[in-house]
Amino acid sequence: MATLQELMSNAIATASPTAGIPVVPTKQQEVELASQQKKAELAPPVDYYQAAAGMGNQHGAMTMNPVEQDLRTMNRYQLIQKYGHEQAQQMLGQLVNASNQFRQDRSVDRNKGELIYDTGTGALSGAVNTLGGIAAWGLGQANDNAGAWASEKLTQASNLVEESQSDGLNRARRAHRTVSGLDSRDNTALYEQELANGSTEFAAGLRRIGRDVVDGLSNATEDGTVFAQGTADAAGSLLAGGVVAKGLKAAALLPLGGAATVEAAAATKGLQALAGVGNASNKATNILRANSAINFGAWPAATALMEGGGAYAGTTAEAMGMKTEDLYKNSEDFRTLVPELMNQGMTQVEAEEAAKVELATDAGDTAFNIAAPIGGVTGLLSRWAENPLKVPTLRAGVANVALKEPTEELLQSGSGQFAQNYGIQQNADATRALSTGVGQAAAEGAIYGAGSAATFQGPGMAVEAIKE
Repeated sequence: MATLQELMSNAIATASPTAGIPVVPTKQQEVELASQQKKAELAPPVDYYQAAAGMGNQHGAMTMNPVEQDLRTMNRYQLIQKYGHEQAQQMLGQLVNASNQFRQDRSVDRNKGELIYDTGTGALSGAVNTLGGIAAWGLGQANDNAGAWASEKLTQASNLVEESQSDGLNRARRAHRTVSGLDSRDNTALYEQELANGSTEFAAGLRRIGRDVVDGLSNATEDGTVFAQGTADAAGSLLAGGVVAKGLKAAALLPLGGAATVEAAAATKGLQALAGVGNASNKATNILRANSAINFGAWPAATALMEGGGAYAGTTAEAMGMKTEDLYKNSEDFRTLVPELMNQGMTQVEAEEAAKVELATDAGDTAFNIAAPIGGVTGLLSRWAENPLKVPTLRAGVANVALKEPTEELLQSGSGQFAQNYGIQQNADATRALSTGVGQAAAEGAIYGAGSAATFQGPGMAVEAIKE
């Protein structure tokens, strides 16, 4: 791409009334050129694909850099007038190519094999991430290095799965993430502007979350490919919840003697009832009461572990991915801990790595402690997911799909992102705003949660509808 000086020279030459005669700019023109050059140097490079995604809509309209604004608002003649014919043609050519690519990315067509593979690997990845998050947290309680290692490997595995999926799906993801990024860019700028104007962080953060929710709901449903894949990922996570709940039940029954003991107690109570003995066996009664309590608590406990584990792994992996210079800049704990470790005999490199691991897992633990209890309480809304194909009535199925699951996922996904932000802010990056990404996470959780609920409850709802 030509330098700004070349662009300005082209613009002056184009505006020249006499070809071939050098134009000597006036003092005022020199000042204007210098001002425009300074602005261009401060502006980030233009992303033509991003500019194409914002053409004809308001995505990112508030925060366009000067060149992006020109591309999105000027016609061909105006661009030539400003940049000169040759440079304007190059810019328009790149914009046309990016626009064509963006349109293609928003209208991908996968074959059956790709659709099956993408859906299957998405569901499997959702399940693995859920179970792996719990495992990473468990390892982290025993050893910080183990927890950090497991969290990083989980993120790497997710990235590998994405890379292995169809080109069509990844193109659709690129378009979706670009549009979401433009909206986030605008909402972040509004948030920062409100803070500068005297708003409290709490109030400005709530408004930012609200805007992100609205944009997130729109963007998550705009592309069918992205929605279908998000639903598949959520479905895998939901199925993993049943596995976790069953495992917790089995573990909790061990002190009672296992499931066989519960069955024997139930049989004993049944025989007593037939014989009219009443409550002669306190032992059998106590076993059955304990079993009822276990059955009631297993699902909330499972959702607590799932949400907490996910927050731990995501937060730890993010902190481990931070650059050392950024940790020095933004984390007082890191600046304090590194010299302490060096005084214990570590080299600087060893101390920096050890400090990163400690702060990353501390951040993960902080996130777990927030996300787990919220996940457990909100898990009471989704008891149906213990047996996801069971639909007692059509009304119950509709409530699960349209109300309970979306509400649960909205709260869990939003609070999970908040927990991650808080863990990062308190340990690794003091500049992290607590509202970052919360609204988008909440919106996508609600939409994909509803999709996964409809996937499992749909067949049973159809049967109930026929019955009625």
